[in-house]
Amino acid sequence: MSLSPMLTEFLNRDCCYDSLFDRCSPATLFRFGRTCQLARRALKDYSRRAYNINKHLSRFFTEPLEFRVLQAQTNAVVSGSTALQFMDRTLYEESDLDLYVTCPYAAQVCDWVIAYGGKGYVFDLSKSIFKSYEKAMKSLDGYYSNGLAAEDGAIDNEASDWDSYRWNRVTRVFNFKSTVPSETNVLKIQVIVTRSSPMDCMLGFHSTVVMNAITYRAAYALYPKGSFEEHRALVCDTKEVRHEQAIEKYKRRGWDIQTVISEDEQSDLLSAFRFENRWVADEKTWVIPFDIDGISEKIKCQSDGEHARTLARALPLSIDPFSLNSFSLFKAPENALVEMKFTLLKPDFFEHRYTACLDFSLKMSFMFHMIQCMRSNPDIAVFPESRKCDLAMASWKSICMRNCTCNMCGDEDERSGHARLSSCPAFSALFNLPGNLASSLFLEN
Repeated sequence: MSLSPMLTEFLNRDCCYDSLFDRCSPATLFRFGRTCQLARRALKDYSRRAYNINKHLSRFFTEPLEFRVLQAQTNAVVSGSTALQFMDRTLYEESDLDLYVTCPYAAQVCDWVIAYGGKGYVFDLSKSIFKSYEKAMKSLDGYYSNGLAAEDGAIDNEASDWDSYRWNRVTRVFNFKSTVPSETNVLKIQVIVTRSSPMDCMLGFHSTVVMNAITYRAAYALYPKGSFEEHRALVCDTKEVRHEQAIEKYKRRGWDIQTVISEDEQSDLLSAFRFENRWVADEKTWVIPFDIDGISEKIKCQSDGEHARTLARALPLSIDPFSLNSFSLFKAPENALVEMKFTLLKPDFFEHRYTACLDFSLKMSFMFHMIQCMRSNPDIAVFPESRKCDLAMASWKSICMRNCTCNMCGDEDERSGHARLSSCPAFSALFNLPGNLASSLFLEN
């Protein structure tokens, strides 16, 4: 079936289809792009411009590609309203940029913002408890040891709990403001230093509408159907400071704020907010991949520079550490609100820390035990002391995301969780062993 001359002409003019596509939701754009080859070509052209990450970041940085190189070096993550605006193709003139980074790389990121941000950024003393930038950076010394907090154990099973120790997942917030005159508001950047990982903080946000992230590799929306198709924001149980004002702000911006969802929606496979285990980059996540050509070369070129502090990465650039996180959504026991539940994987043989849903965490406890046994055996050189095992983590995550059948979301009985492992195909696949043998090894150790 051929297209009408008028429609053909329309789809050949970007000034025409841009106006239409700007008003379409992401799912509508996707469906329209599947109607014919000409529509697909028009959508590809539109998406290349509408989801141009370098253009989006150029509002805050003169050289956005250099900033993405910094992200690749430090695993810094842009989240909050900046990520939301990118995926929603909109602009909030008064918004700042929230940049989440772990403590070992905080000083490097802050130094870069001042030296290379390109907008004349200075440390905002009016919003700091420190009397100078130097003292603010000095406060980071000694907080972490060898890049990791001085905490015991490879797995923190209570990482998502809000108690007297964990009520604040942020250790420092450093504010920077631009001294370059702007036609609108003064540009501001917040470098938010996380206690464990950017994902840990993100899962503590006030609602699902802001659970989006931009890394060097891709943009991620954890709840795209609710946020961009239904324009709903599900409020989460949180101790986030001033979250009431933030929720009201997004209500004014057009989101329908919900504090509870029905039991049917909790179990519906097509629900935007189904109670279940989730993986970053799973089929319910909206992922916009970025072109990373040039980032690898720039990292190599900068490795000998005065300000460079590159790492021997445990993962290739093609694998985004952020994509290895997982979590669970279910009803909080204390009230009617929903809660993001997860454990924290933090063995010393990982370069990074990862959040994990309960199903994955139980499997990893066995894996970590096996690795520790192999590392302590001088006759086995599979996992030497100097080697980081994050690449293995990527393989484990892929296996479990595809094959896990445990479905222990919200299960507080760890022993019953152990028993389910015997029939889980993902658990067997992890070791290429029969399920009953893998289970017996786990229960014995």
